[in-house]
Amino acid sequence: MPPRKRAAATAKSPSKPASKAQKKSRKGAEAAEPDVAVVSTGRGPRTAAEVWGNAEYVEDGVMGAAGFAKLCEALELKEMSFEACFLNHLLSPTVDNIMVVCKTKAELQRCMEGLGCSTLQEVPAKLRARRQVIENSFGTADWNRFWKWLFEMGKAIQALKVSAPSSSVRTVPLDEGLQLMDASLGAWWLFPKLRQFSASVHGQAFTKDLWLQIGRFANLTAVGVVLRDLSNYDDDAAGGGNAWPCFIDELVEWVQGGGGE
Repeated sequence: MPPRKRAAATAKSPSKPASKAQKKSRKGAEAAEPDVAVVSTGRGPRTAAEVWGNAEYVEDGVMGAAGFAKLCEALELKEMSFEACFLNHLLSPTVDNIMVVCKTKAELQRCMEGLGCSTLQEVPAKLRARRQVIENSFGTADWNRFWKWLFEMGKAIQALKVSAPSSSVRTVPLDEGLQLMDASLGAWWLFPKLRQFSASVHGQAFTKDLWLQIGRFANLTAVGVVLRDLSNYDDDAAGGGNAWPCFIDELVEWVQGGGGE
C-alpha cells in the first residue's frame, strides 16, 4: 500500500536566477552553467542531418529507443547516466511513447541549440555542465521538470512491462525508481542512505507525492536549509512542520539511529 503521509505539500520551483546568498533558500536556485571546454569525441555524427540520414539512428522517420541508445554510444554517454537520461528528457519532454525518443530532425536540432551546441560533439560537455549546476541545489527549474519527468518515465516503463495502459499505472516500482534516482540524485550526499533505507526497510513502490517530496527533501538538504545532521528537518523554518510524508520521518529516524552504518 502507498506510504502514509501527514499532510500534502507542494515543492515550488524558482522563477528566475538567484544570487549566491539565495542559494540557501528552500526553493533552490538557478545558476549559470560553468564555462566548459568542448572536447570532441571524434566519433559518430556531427549534425542533426547526419543523424536523420543514418538508419542506425532513425527508422521509419523517427529515432526510437534503440536508435537513441546507439547515439548515446557514439557520443560516449553511459546508459542510464544523468547525461543520457537528461538528453532523453530534452528530446522527449512529455512521456507519450517511450519507444520513440525523437520524432523529427527539427526537434533534435532545437535540442542541440537549446544546449548551446553547434554540433553533436559538443553535447556531452554541455550536459556535464548542466549536471554540475543541478547538483548544486537540486532545485533549479529544469531539475524540477526533469525530476517529474523521471517519475512519468518510471510509470511508462512499468506499464510496458505489464502490458497495461500508462494511465492505469500509479506508482513506480522500487527497483526501477531507485535506478532512476541513481541517475539523477547520485551526487546527493544522502542518497546512499535513502537507497539502502528504501530497499531494506521501506520496500514499497514510489507514489507521485512521495517522489516529489523526496526531490524537495534533496533540495533542502543540498542547500543547507535542512542541516547535515537532519536535526532541524521537521522545523517549520526548514520547510518541515507537518508536511513530510512518513517515509521522510522514518528515513531521518533511521539515519539518526545509525542505520546504514
